[in-house]
Order: sequence, then C-alpha cells, then structure tokens
Amino acid sequence: INAEYGVTSLAGLKLEAKTPLSLDLSNQGLTEADIKTIQEAAENCPNLTSINVSGNKIGAFGATSMVAASATNPSITALNLRNIGLTPFLINELWRILRKNYNLLSVEIEEPQVPSKDAAIESMYGAGGEEFDFATLKTKIQRICESNVSLDNIKKGKSKDITFKSRFLEYVPAPDPSNPKQTNDRPNEFPMNIFELYQPQTCDFSNNIFLTTPPELKCWASSLLQFSADNCRIQNVDSSIGTLFQLRSLSFKNNEIQVVPDSIGLLTNLTSLNLSKNKLKTISHVFGSMKELKTFDVSGNPLVPKECDIPKEVIKAGSEAILSFMQELTRSGEEKVYRMKLMFVGNGNVGKTSLLGCFVSKDKKKKKKKKK
Repeated sequence: INAEYGVTSLAGLKLEAKTPLSLDLSNQGLTEADIKTIQEAAENCPNLTSINVSGNKIGAFGATSMVAASATNPSITALNLRNIGLTPFLINELWRILRKNYNLLSVEIEEPQVPSKDAAIESMYGAGGEEFDFATLKTKIQRICESNVSLDNIKKGKSKDITFKSRFLEYVPAPDPSNPKQTNDRPNEFPMNIFELYQPQTCDFSNNIFLTTPPELKCWASSLLQFSADNCRIQNVDSSIGTLFQLRSLSFKNNEIQVVPDSIGLLTNLTSLNLSKNKLKTISHVFGSMKELKTFDVSGNPLVPKECDIPKEVIKAGSEAILSFMQELTRSGEEKVYRMKLMFVGNGNVGKTSLLGCFVSKDKKKKKKKKK
C-alpha cells in the first residue's frame, strides 16, 4: 500500500489478504490527524508487516503512535522513522518505549540535524550530552531489535538462544506471602511469560536490573545450558539456581552478590563459572566438589581468608589457585566420625554424675558391672 491509496481511505481498514503487506507513506506531509488514522488502520490490519513514515515531520507523537500500533498488532515488525524530526532527547525517549516492545525486528532512524549537546539537553541532564550521543542511542535500539529477533527465531524453531541484553528492564520479584511486611511498590517491567513460553539453551540477561535472580528460571531446568546476567545489580542469588541441572556455563560478572547459595553445588555439569567483580567476602567449599568445573573466576572480590577458610597466599595467587585448593581438599577425602564430646558443668553434689548415667547405654552399664 503506498501513498496513492490515500490516507483518508485507510480509516477502518481491515484487510484480509493472505500475503504480507507494507505501508509506504513517506514524504507525504502527514499531520497529527493523519497519524491517528494510520495508527487505527495499522492496528486492525492483520497482515501488515511494515510501516514507512519517513520524511514526514511527525516527531515524537508520530514515532510513539507507530510503536503503539506495533505493540497492538504483532504482525508489524518493521518501522522506518527516518527524518521525522526526532531530536536526540526524543530518540532517547523512543528507546525507553521500545524497551517493552517485543514485536519490532527493525527500526530505522536517522541522525538528527541538531547538535546532540544543545542547551535544552544540558539544562535538563547537565553538560556533556553523552547519554544522547546518536551512535550510542542507535546501538541501544539495535540491541532491542536483536533481542526481538532472538525471540522471533526461537518462536519459529530457528534457534534456541534468547538475548535480553541491554534492555535495562527491572525485574521485581513477587511478594513473599510469608512476609506480610514485604511490599513491592515498583512495577515489574520484565515479561514473565517468556519463562513459560520458551525453552532456550542459552540466555543472556546482562545489562538489566535484577536485585535477585528470578526463581522462574527453574522453568528452564531441562533445557538451559548457558546463562549470563552480567551488570545487573544482583544482590541475591536465589537457591532455585540449583535446579538448572543441565547448565554448563554461568556468569554473574560485575554485580553486588555477597553470598552464593550452596545449592549451586548441585550443578554437577557446570564447566565455567564467573563470579568476578562482586562483593563476596567468603566462598563455599562446595565448588571443590564440582568435578566438571574447569573455568572459575572470583577475581575482584574482597575475599577474607579467615571467613573463606582459605590461606591468604592461595587467595593472592588467584581464582585458579583457589579452585585447585578447594578441589584438593575434596580429593583428600572425608571420614564420618560417630563420636561427640559432652561436658557437664555445675556445682558439686547436684547430680551431674546421675545425669551422665542417663546418657550411657545399658550395654556399657552391664560391662562396668561385670568388671566390678
């Protein structure tokens, strides 16, 4: 469908063609009223796959309207928003909206003809304007499209990889019913349905916001081989991480983790673990029993020798030495000892000996009588 079709005749359009359609309305001097008509028509056209509104000075209203049409009509996977009057600030706002759009596979934008460090931006965000550098903004939008492509591919069976890298979405865990004082005022920006809809082999959640790892990861227990969540501000690793028994590679680089649950020791197939640049003061010796673990990185953590029960010389030698030390301790073997020491403390003649007699087995008492 091109401009010759006429914008006004698009009102109420509901096409039932079996072939994919594209809408080309470039360089038509579109108005705000036209945009509303186009949005309504696009939302009701089940086979429309792309919209081109380039060359129309429709600004942020036009851009957000087209993105909204895509969110309503998942068949729309491509937008051409070149030369529509977007400033660097408006492109950044467009990116914020696109973060939560999972349909668009391609979004074309053009570098604005206004300086990225204009006075208005500096007054709002301080001098520098680096956040609004066009190349950075374009890369951010491209990463969102790449993320959507990975979802589209896994839907169609073309791939088993999911990337949600650099969407900067915030995951907010559901309130704990056992803790009535716990409240979550912030909305959960993360699309929770992906845990039930897909069974990926690799997944990258890096550069999002997870204060805790999602317990819902256990939905991927039978499929997930590789998982990354770098630069996510993670403070807590949920114990459900131990359910991912197929996992080969795990990375939590550059977070705020202080403790790793012992359940991670259940990942017996794990060959690579990256916990570098966190806030670990101690690490569990459970890593020593993970026989397949070959690559281990805990560099950049404030490890305390006494809390780790690892000599400081070993810690100074680095991650490889730490893993070797823990594995050597495990190889040395353990022996279960079925003995314990019990001490009774108290004043004299208050019955300590009688109390001790209650703990002595009948067999031992018989032996003592025979000796007498």
